[in-house]
Amino acid sequence: MKKVFVAVLIFVLIFFCFTFNKVRQGDNSPPATAVHSEKNTETKVYSFSGSDDILTVMNGTVVLGEDEETLSGGTLQINSEDFFEGVTSYNTTFYILEDGKKKTVMSNSLVDHTGGKVKLDGDDLGKLSGADVIAENKTENLINNLYFEITTVGADGENKTHQLRMDVIEIN
Repeated sequence: MKKVFVAVLIFVLIFFCFTFNKVRQGDNSPPATAVHSEKNTETKVYSFSGSDDILTVMNGTVVLGEDEETLSGGTLQINSEDFFEGVTSYNTTFYILEDGKKKTVMSNSLVDHTGGKVKLDGDDLGKLSGADVIAENKTENLINNLYFEITTVGADGENKTHQLRMDVIEIN
């Protein structure tokens, strides 16, 4: 848990350094005819993880700003080699469950076209940023209804799907 906190803290510090320390060169006073106004922006940072007997998702973060949102999926750890034995491709999805419907936030796939097995343990689950990444599903749905799903295809063609609810904690 300390590693998650340190990682999120570093991410937040870097984010704030780049966001709030933009300095214009030259005269910083506004022109006489310009009206100076500042937006009152509030940035919220969340950490998420989830674990069961089959897999663990750790070190995930969500940053919700007024103009930009970022989801970093964290890292996947395999707890049961049996479930993932012989996997040749997989698809990972983060989604928010709203009124019984899945609203996909981010999805990634990996396929080994050589017929070999893919490596899963320690994989980075990706990052997505932009306007409305989480859309209208801001705080309440994010905290209570963020899920991770992985669908695998084995060398024998068998599909397996596993879902895991994420525990989301507000950092600031």
